[in-house]
Amino acid sequence: MAADLSGKPVSAKRIYAAAAAITGWFALGAQLGLALHSAPATPAGVVHAVAGFLSFFTNLTNLLVAAAMTLWAWGRSEPRMLTRPQGASALAVYISIVSVVYAGILRELWEPTGLQLIVEALMHYVLPPACIIYWLAFVPKGHLRWGHAFAWLLYPVAYGAYVAVHGAATGYYPYPFLDVAALGYLRVLHN
Repeated sequence: MAADLSGKPVSAKRIYAAAAAITGWFALGAQLGLALHSAPATPAGVVHAVAGFLSFFTNLTNLLVAAAMTLWAWGRSEPRMLTRPQGASALAVYISIVSVVYAGILRELWEPTGLQLIVEALMHYVLPPACIIYWLAFVPKGHLRWGHAFAWLLYPVAYGAYVAVHGAATGYYPYPFLDVAALGYLRVLHN
């Protein structure tokens, strides 16, 4: 069994979480690097690239998953919002949505190549199952209640509100199925 810096044994749970965290941070760093590389080399270009990066549910959700995996790898339980069973279950739901929406809708809209292809695979096909496997194998589920699912809606609802407000102000919608200008509010709410 592996040991940490103090010589204490490290569990399979923590090793698994560390591998997922490293994968997540690599994918996110590469995605941000690609965004910055394609942006104008000006302060405004950098701000625009970072804002664009943070406009995608995929990137935000993978950030949450990478952060939670990092905390689990370190054996930390704070912040509890991410690490308690309710938070871990919410992350499993969110990252599942990322994978399903990408595979079912977005994958056909473009053909990434090179590093972007690797990033897309990691963020949509590797990290989602890694998070779900972690949840299945290591998260206690005895205290989960159906009522928790209502609280889990806060993040996607807040994201949707952000996209609507940001899109109304800038005309930029990160996903075609959330484009209020093209589809109207009723269709976007349906989506």
